[in-house]
Amino acid sequence: RRAGAGIAAAAGLLYLLLLVWPPAATAVPGLGDSELAQRAALWRDMIRLAADYRFTGSGLGMTAMVASSYLFLLHVPLYDHAHNLYIQMALEQGVFGVMGFGGMALATLGMAQRVAGAGDPSRRVLGTCALAALVTLLVHGLLDAELYASVLLPLLFLPFGLVWGLYAAARQETADAGQPA
Repeated sequence: RRAGAGIAAAAGLLYLLLLVWPPAATAVPGLGDSELAQRAALWRDMIRLAADYRFTGSGLGMTAMVASSYLFLLHVPLYDHAHNLYIQMALEQGVFGVMGFGGMALATLGMAQRVAGAGDPSRRVLGTCALAALVTLLVHGLLDAELYASVLLPLLFLPFGLVWGLYAAARQETADAGQPA
């Protein structure tokens, strides 16, 4: 099961890389002038822009003006987000922001797997739901960053908090069970 999920994730990431890499993007069959091709062009532009702010980032909420001013040479915002959560984070928070989020996501995924696989039934159900929400959020982030670029940003971290709370409760229960009465 894990191998299949890993292969699917690798294939999806490879396809996205082919879309973003300019020489390969023109060779993707059926891409043409589709919405996906336009989004891939935007990703390429935003990656170039993020490279200018690789360590410091442009600042939270600054994507619209930075992209309009430096990328499109306009004085009005054209795109308010990069349509990719990870590129958006790289642009606004730099490479350290992306690494921090990635580390937090990997740790939370590990905790969610433990919570979903053990403990009482209600905690397993909540853990499975939190794991599904987290995976959905991370996969959806490959194609859009609408949640990150809006006032609903705190909702992005709701699955993280749920998993951390469930994991802490499971650890406390295990510690309490191991102590003599």
